[in-house]
Amino acid sequence: MGDKALFARLLNQLFSEWLSSELAGQALPAEGPRAQAIAQVHRLRGIAGNAGAESAHRLFGQLEEALRESRTLEASRVLQALQGTMTLLERHARPWLDAQLSGSAAPRRAPLTLAETPRSQAERAETLLELQRLLEHHNLRAIQVLQRLPDAALQPLGDAVAGQLRQAVEGLRFDEALACLKPLTAGRNMPTHRPPAQPRHEAQGSLP
Repeated sequence: MGDKALFARLLNQLFSEWLSSELAGQALPAEGPRAQAIAQVHRLRGIAGNAGAESAHRLFGQLEEALRESRTLEASRVLQALQGTMTLLERHARPWLDAQLSGSAAPRRAPLTLAETPRSQAERAETLLELQRLLEHHNLRAIQVLQRLPDAALQPLGDAVAGQLRQAVEGLRFDEALACLKPLTAGRNMPTHRPPAQPRHEAQGSLP
């Protein structure tokens, strides 16, 4: 989703409707009112999908199915996982979302200090690997980590792919972003600097 304003509105709507629902921080409703709960979950599932919150969208779908089929134990388990997911999602997204809704500059547009900007090649490589790990776990902190990377760190990807990467992260399309990033992180899973030389009988098992 390239429109940041629309994305922010959807994300804010997701959080607002979730927190005002009877499911946030509570147990499952009694058997009687469950029709209302199913309707709420169905609506929240749609909003989560439109906002690109993939983990929440998947859990809302599982919860809706369990409620419809009266699988109470499974519904309770999924609801507990969903409550944790939504709490983490809001915690990580709130700084960016508040900046968008207030009309102030988003964190990525704020000037970076020397301490925040990875300057050396080794620091940039480490930051790229951190970004890869966050994307693999669909962690919203990937937004903040990407903001720290200067354009030069992504230059080997080319302008088109680098732009696609940034748009995918901002749209929470983490799998798409990971695919864009992989050419930069391939083969970088080991420390940048070689360890001190080892005796020959040990060096045979060393990594290149």
